[in-house]
Parts: sequence; structure tokens; C-alpha cells
Amino acid sequence: MATTSRPQRPYKNLEAFRRRILLCPNSWDKRHPNKWPCLLCGGRGWDYHPGDQIDPVEGSRHRRHCECPDCLGSGEGPRKAVLEAYRKEIGKYEIAKHKYIQLEGAKKKALAKLTKEEILALKLLGV
Repeated sequence: MATTSRPQRPYKNLEAFRRRILLCPNSWDKRHPNKWPCLLCGGRGWDYHPGDQIDPVEGSRHRRHCECPDCLGSGEGPRKAVLEAYRKEIGKYEIAKHKYIQLEGAKKKALAKLTKEEILALKLLGV
């Protein structure tokens, strides 16, 4: 039988999500232990200029930096925005988990109706 992989929870808790957003988590946590990072810039306070392309040799080394329009260069964002983004990610996981449980239930019901020979034939076919 073709197996579908069980969806994995993306983040253990809100703190794990907060640390995942950050582009430089260790340095940011030391400077701002109780602050929430900006979702757009990842807590840096800046982003690359949208008009500059990545150089194939140098990468982003010579790209210009511009101040983040959301946090205005502070790197801090509202807790409410981080919490909303976290809930959105967990919501996606819950939907995927629900679909997986329904699919597994349908597989079990279908297999219960088959004989042992039919199940063996399906396994041999790789279905």
C-alpha cells in the first residue's frame, strides 16, 4: 500500500517559533530577551534593497541595505503579529493532521472489507 507520511508539528511552542523567525537568534536573544522580532526582517532591522540582484560570484556581499519598513530599523515587532503567524502555522498543521487521520481511517475501512488474498495481491503490486 502506498503510505503517506504523518504530518510533523512545525514548532514545539511559541518560543521555538520566535527563535525560528530570527535570522541571527543567538545575538538577538542576548540583546532583546523579552522582545518579539519583526516578521519581515527577522529581527535584523534591515533588508536588502529590492532593486539589487544577487551577484552570481559575490552573492549578497555588495547589495545595499535599506531600513525595514515594518519595524523602522529596530528589529522589534508586535507580539500580536508573531502570535498570529504562529497560530496560522499551527492551523496549517492541524488541517494536514486531520486529513491524514481521515485518510488512514478510510484505508483501514477499505482493508477490513478485503480478504487476506486480496490484501496480499495488493502488497505484491505495490499499491
